[in-house]
Amino acid sequence: LLLMPKSRHCRKTPAPLSPKKTATNMIIDAQTVIITLIIVAIGFYVGLALVRQFALSIAQENHDANVALDSAEEELRRKRERDADAAAASAFAKVEPLLPTENVPATTSNVSKNDVEKAQSADV
Repeated sequence: LLLMPKSRHCRKTPAPLSPKKTATNMIIDAQTVIITLIIVAIGFYVGLALVRQFALSIAQENHDANVALDSAEEELRRKRERDADAAAASAFAKVEPLLPTENVPATTSNVSKNDVEKAQSADV
């Protein structure tokens, strides 16, 4: 309320712009538009190339980190496997003298009695 003028009759209307106070004439023709579009396209292309290069470097670093983690896990797995094999060999070495030395005939084929019986019954 304090900012309103006291009377409506006292308002000043803005004076029309004189030709001397107009802005400079802008040149907007086909050539200027095409040149502007070319400059903008080149800027987008360069920006896209920079973004792609940055994304590629991040992906390569991520891949290297994953390879390092995988190799560390694989080395740990191999170490555990070697330890388990050594423990099994040690346990078998302790138990081996306790096993009876029987002469068990070695089988030369992997065919079981059931397979032979099935084949004979099929022939009949």
